[in-house]
Amino acid sequence: MIRHVDGCVGCPREIGCIRGACPKEDEIELICDECGDYADELYDVDGSQLCASCVLKQFQKVEV
Repeated sequence: MIRHVDGCVGCPREIGCIRGACPKEDEIELICDECGDYADELYDVDGSQLCASCVLKQFQKVEV
């Protein structure tokens, strides 16, 4: 799943809050629908958003 979160870190008043222009205001988190872990990339598989590890678990390894 792709989740938008407010990543505000509470900037000190002396430097001022730049709400609206702050890159932390709308951060994106990628979370695998199957294992629930955070991921760098997600793959759409049959309507679910999966991490690479969960995608690979769907296939059987070829033994040589």
